[in-house]
Amino acid sequence: MMRIKPRASRIVTSAITASLLVQSLGCSLFVSDMQMIEITASDPRAEIVVDNRVVGTGTAAVELSKRSSHVVMAKLGDRVGTAQVRQTISTTGILDLVGGFIILVPFLGVLGGGFNKLDPESVVVPLPQSVR
Repeated sequence: MMRIKPRASRIVTSAITASLLVQSLGCSLFVSDMQMIEITASDPRAEIVVDNRVVGTGTAAVELSKRSSHVVMAKLGDRVGTAQVRQTISTTGILDLVGGFIILVPFLGVLGGGFNKLDPESVVVPLPQSVR
């Protein structure tokens, strides 16, 4: 039977541990902090506004930061509808938290852009019927 020297055993253990730590760094650190959101107004002529910025008419695909919630508005004349895109913790963020309790390194993922997600990914903004 071959016997491993104590020094070699420590080197192998250290290499495996270092490899696992590098692989388990907060996965959220490697994910973009931007997310594409599809916005559709119930009336295709309505102007779409996100966070007080006009982004299109009828339908718009907008890349938004996952670091905060966003207000979406559709307006046509005096008819206005609103919706909200909320910031929530992503699946990757949850995995970082769970991994952080096992080994502390994944807690770094809390700082990454992938820790959060926006919900919903597709928004329909209803406009009220016009009163005539």
